[in-house]
Order: sequence, then C-alpha cells, then structure tokens
Amino acid sequence: MRPNTPRRLLAAAWLAAAGLVGSSPVRAHETVAVLSSASGSYQAAFDGFAAGFKDFVPSYRLPDQTPETGGDTRVVVAFGGEAAARRYPERSTMIVCLAPGLADSEIRGRYVRVDMKPAVEPFLAKLRLVQPRLARLAVLWNSENTSEYLKELKRAGAPLGITVYSLRVDAPAQIPDLLRSQVGKIDALWLAPDPRLITPQTFQTVKQFSWDNDVPFYAPTAGLAAAGASAAVSVSPAALGREAAELAKLALTGAELPKVVFPADARLTVNLESARKAGLSPDPAALGEDVTVIR
Repeated sequence: MRPNTPRRLLAAAWLAAAGLVGSSPVRAHETVAVLSSASGSYQAAFDGFAAGFKDFVPSYRLPDQTPETGGDTRVVVAFGGEAAARRYPERSTMIVCLAPGLADSEIRGRYVRVDMKPAVEPFLAKLRLVQPRLARLAVLWNSENTSEYLKELKRAGAPLGITVYSLRVDAPAQIPDLLRSQVGKIDALWLAPDPRLITPQTFQTVKQFSWDNDVPFYAPTAGLAAAGASAAVSVSPAALGREAAELAKLALTGAELPKVVFPADARLTVNLESARKAGLSPDPAALGEDVTVIR
C-alpha cells in the first residue's frame, strides 16, 4: 500500500467537491503508519494493522520515504525502533510495535507500546501445555522493558504454583556462570525477547545448557524454536498489528490508553527433537490443532 496514490487523491477530491467526504478520508489525515524499513516483519505487522483498522491509512517506509505528518495527525503507528524514535507532532499519540530494543526514554511524546511478549496468563498456560509439571521458571533478561513484565509473570504464576526467578544479564559473558548456578534449582528457562541479549553465541550457550541438564529452553520467537529451542511462545507480527489497530481506534476517540499492552493472541511452537533432548516427551496429538510442531 503506497501513500497518496494519484487514483486515491482524485477520488478524495471528487468526494470533497460533492460534499460526500466520509470518515475514511478524515482518518487518512489523522492516522499515519511509519515502518522502519520494508522488511517482512514490519510489513506483516502493517498488514495486520490495516486489516484491523479497515480505513485507509497512509504508510511510509524508512529511509526512502519521509512521513507526511502535521497538525491534523492524531495517531502515528510506528513499526520498529527507527520509526518510533522519530519526532512527530506534539498532539499525536504514537502506537509503538516491534521495537523491543528501544528504551522508553528514547520515545518522544505520548505513546503506547505493543509489546512482543504475550500476556502472562496465556504465556504460562502454553508452557504448562508442553511441561505440565513446570514449577520453577527462570527468566534470562536484560532490557528495562522486561522488568515490569516479570512482576506480572510472578503475580500470575503464584496461584498456578509456578515460581518465577529473575536472572538479569548485564553482559552476555555472564550467562555461562548464571546458568551453572541454576543447575538443580529450576525446571525450565525462558529467554526474554531482549535484542541485546539474544545473539548466536548466547542462543547456543543456552541451548547446550538445556540439553546437558534436562532443563527445557523456551524462546520468544518461532524462528528460535526452529533453531533448537525446546519451544517458543510468541506473538506474530500480524497479531501485533491487529492490537495496534484497536489501540489506534481507541486513541481517536480520546479514550485513556495504557502505557503497554501484552497481546493475548500467543502461539505455541514446539520442536519435538529439542524438547526430548531437554527431558520432555510431549505428545503432538495432545498439544492441540493450533500448535505448530517441528518434528
């Protein structure tokens, strides 16, 4: 979808002249989407947004296109850190998607963050589906954006009999010692979606620890499950975009918005071979039809 196509401009001009301008042309000025690049994830998220929002929204892809915003812009939907770090009109509200490495202090003005981490209740339910006896979950994390999520995770885990342990990593070199200190103390390990933490070396270290010590390793993306994590509980880019659409519609009504939203639409991907190497024996037939199984 390209902004300001000639055909759309002609149609809008005709409607204005005829006095038939409806809600869609107005919102085309009030709401703008900015993508950090034309990459697949950003485009998939934007497609989910467009499907959920329904009205036409101009979209701009950095760095080749300059976003056209002004006094009429009330909502900016930013996909990725580059888009979210830009300056937009003061009166606008920004919906931030797919920017896990961007600190809150780097975002200017009013904003809502659609987090890549799923809502805590469905997240824990998915883990229990793979590992019914899960009782001690350690979380490797780095970003301040994860600290509040950990509090929610601990709150939701308590009534389920799941204790959540916080393993903050200041530098990836600390990970081997941190993992060794947890041998015999934890039932599973989750690597939070913190970009500074997830590197090829870090992933390999955690995966090997998982296999050597029968500690299932849960990842934040389906791609990491395919690469050897036991399983992943993730939110698809399209689901993030749909969540952004609902928030954008609320913002246009003037409703008060939360600072962060954790989507409930979580999906589970299970790598059977890796899960078995980590001491699990999941039955694919018992996981459900909405679970992706890698054999």
